Amino acid sequence: MSTTAASSWCMASRCFVVGRGFDARRPTDPRGIRFGIAPLIPGLNPSNLPLYVLILVGIARVLDDVVFQPFVLGGAVNIHPLVVVVAIIGGSLILGLWGMVFAIPTVVVVKTAVETLFKELKDYRMI
Repeated sequence: MSTTAASSWCMASRCFVVGRGFDARRPTDPRGIRFGIAPLIPGLNPSNLPLYVLILVGIARVLDDVVFQPFVLGGAVNIHPLVVVVAIIGGSLILGLWGMVFAIPTVVVVKTAVETLFKELKDYRMI
């Protein structure tokens, strides 16, 4: 085993010593998690860790906004995912953050009112 491989293994093994922190030499290392996790991910060094964190947060945010919310919210209230996306975008354009918050409840209330109206009109044979 070469010196580099041995030191990498030793550095990586110190990260998982229970109760010893991220650095076996000093349990309260002020450098934090950046230096403890660096040997575990190839190509990661402490200087570009914030960039990787921002990229990961960005990917998670896009997946949440584009994939999960429309399908989960749409499935929960029986609304097409495209209607969910359009409602949230429209709400944000009209009222900003509050428009985004109240977009789906407003769409559900309007949908329920229209469905009930048409059901009642059909029951009384008006349409």
